[in-house]
Amino acid sequence: MSSLPKRIDSKVPGPIVTDKEIVHTRLLDAPRDLVFRVWTDPKHVAVWWGPNGFTNTIYEMDVKPGGIWRFMMHSAEGIDFPNKVTVIEVIKPKRLVYVHSSDQPNDPREFHVTVTFEAKGRKTQLTMHATFKTAAAFDEVKKFGAVEGGVQTLNRLESFLRDLERQTGKLQKNKDGYQVRFERDLPYSAKVVWDAITDPEKLAVWFTDVKMDFVAGGKMSIRFRDADKTESFGKVVRIEPPRLFEYSWEDELATWEVIPKDETHCTLILTYSRLPHDYAISVSAGWHVILDQLEEALLGKKDFPPFGGGETEETRFMKSFYEEITTLE
Repeated sequence: MSSLPKRIDSKVPGPIVTDKEIVHTRLLDAPRDLVFRVWTDPKHVAVWWGPNGFTNTIYEMDVKPGGIWRFMMHSAEGIDFPNKVTVIEVIKPKRLVYVHSSDQPNDPREFHVTVTFEAKGRKTQLTMHATFKTAAAFDEVKKFGAVEGGVQTLNRLESFLRDLERQTGKLQKNKDGYQVRFERDLPYSAKVVWDAITDPEKLAVWFTDVKMDFVAGGKMSIRFRDADKTESFGKVVRIEPPRLFEYSWEDELATWEVIPKDETHCTLILTYSRLPHDYAISVSAGWHVILDQLEEALLGKKDFPPFGGGETEETRFMKSFYEEITTLE
């Protein structure tokens, strides 16, 4: 440190500020692998990065030595702030080092950042250390609230991780094996979500090809999109539009519930049960990814990895995440 540190008053520890350095620390209630992923995956970063009221458009994000992360931050007042990050070092999931600038050549306010992720049991001690070239450059950005902006950014990260934890399926054992229960609050009407989980054309976008007789006792066919186009079968057990849809899938049972909150919001609950011990975790991770795809499809995305086409990076990550947070009896 280049001078005696001064602690800024805050409800959370830190930050520590000197004439040209700032150090933020935060103990996050999430495992290190997850925190690292949330910090380096553009899908997640776009949601939580920046002070209160900011949104982000990410143009590219290549997290490797020499890689570039280029994005635009949009303030609540409609002002755009271009950003460019040049990655120097990546030690997954322990450490990131990069240079952050405004995407302008020879930016005098660019700064060097080291972010460390230290495992503390199932929590993570995050430290973000930023160093400016000169005290004058740091003074300039402090005028725009850079110190408090960093605090707010980490607050948003904490909030995002809490939301992610709420989205995580809860595994438990019952008399028929294991079941996983997901609960997602969605900014869509119950009808929109009901159609998404029951209309074969919409299912084909975010899930896979499904044929069914849409009555209790009706037959179902669920086709994988692997090389062999494997087909599996099920049966509609209960259907109460637009609230409840339950079907068997081979020896397992899927129960979908759509609960309206108001005209434009609802809660979606998926309970997937009769799971054997040996693959309860992998199935839970798989459904987590599928539900994420549903949410992305509701936002308009149409291109997803083929169902049954092999493990994706996202599925492998979620499997390791569930293995870390779950202890099966």
